[in-house]
Amino acid sequence: MTRPCQRCGTAIGRLVETCPSCGEYNKADLPVHVWAIGGLIVLLLMLLLGDPGAIVQMVGRLLHQEAAMVQPAK
Repeated sequence: MTRPCQRCGTAIGRLVETCPSCGEYNKADLPVHVWAIGGLIVLLLMLLLGDPGAIVQMVGRLLHQEAAMVQPAK
């Protein structure tokens, strides 16, 4: 996939940061799967290096609070 250079409009790759035509810096577009893999790595590190019981309790409290906010008041 390509995208246009911000300065000259030449087609460049999504991961290319410098235009080969004019030399302008263009921020690379990271695909969504890169962010998803990064999130999974962080989650796995939290589970492996952290206290699993505390993480489960924290998630349980957050879900309980969320459920309480969603239920209509009587």
